[in-house]
Amino acid sequence: MEDQDDSFIEDFCNSPYQPRSKPGRRRQTPHALLKHRCRNALTAWRQAHGVSVVLRKSYVGKATTAAGREVALGTRGESDDLFIIGKDGVLWAVVAPEYKAGNDRQSEVQKRYEEKCLRAGIVYVICRQPSDLTDALTQILAQRGGLF
Repeated sequence: MEDQDDSFIEDFCNSPYQPRSKPGRRRQTPHALLKHRCRNALTAWRQAHGVSVVLRKSYVGKATTAAGREVALGTRGESDDLFIIGKDGVLWAVVAPEYKAGNDRQSEVQKRYEEKCLRAGIVYVICRQPSDLTDALTQILAQRGGLF
């Protein structure tokens, strides 16, 4: 059964833009599969710890509006997602995961974005597998001595 929180996230994050896909692509890329698996792992972690999560999906690239106009979306270098985590109306953490599948590496622009996040107190996590994300959240939980 879908959690009310999850359906709200999906409704809130849907965009009126249609991202352009590469011609000939018939299945998800390794990056997209990793992103999906990490989001599922976060859902399980959230349910285990009783927290609320707001997901802000990042869209970087070009899209076409319903009127057929091409527009640029997002900021180069930003993380793939942004998770805002709280409990009982109190902010606990903001997490910026960067998903890296296979031999993918951070670009210089992504490294600068990571530095900005760290200066602002945002947790930046490079995820090569779902456990990278959940392990980072569990480590933060242990460092802070619990959620609240």
